[in-house]
Amino acid sequence: FKLIDLNKYSSLTKACRITAYVLKFLNKKLWLKIKDNQDFMNKDNISNLKNIFEHLEEGPIAAYDMKIAGKYLIKQAQQGFLNNVDDKGFVLELRNLGAKIDNTGLIRCHGRMKNSDVNIYQKFPIFLPRKEKITELIVLYIHNKVNHFGVNHTLSEIRQNYWIPKGRSEVKRILRNCLICRKYSVYPY
Repeated sequence: FKLIDLNKYSSLTKACRITAYVLKFLNKKLWLKIKDNQDFMNKDNISNLKNIFEHLEEGPIAAYDMKIAGKYLIKQAQQGFLNNVDDKGFVLELRNLGAKIDNTGLIRCHGRMKNSDVNIYQKFPIFLPRKEKITELIVLYIHNKVNHFGVNHTLSEIRQNYWIPKGRSEVKRILRNCLICRKYSVYPY
């Protein structure tokens, strides 16, 4: 089930902050009821929420809570691909990417980079589905972080941690709506 509707949010930071508040609320108020009443939800959703709630801390929202919320939003977007998984953890629909579920429940792409000397996030990038709102929010967040440098630079920064199928066309489609880039790239008369 989808806990948060991302179509209401225009920035990744805002979506992660609100998701962190919702997860903290669920942790504080509802987790005891869910844990006691196993019939309330199916076992996959209970184990997924249990993994999230174990890492949340008491008190105000911290950076760690925002990171957990971001991972939850990515898992929510990847939910459609988790139906066809073989016994080794490989996602059958994404076999050509070598997509495999890691120990946190995220789908990561395993390719020829596994023998390189780069960090683990570059070796096994997180799979982001095309035409999902979380993908759009992450692309816009990174595009703002690199000061609107364009499609190539944004895509190279995205590929440090994430893999988007047909990434260049997806980034181009999303950045077509960036108002700051449009403002500086228009021609006079």
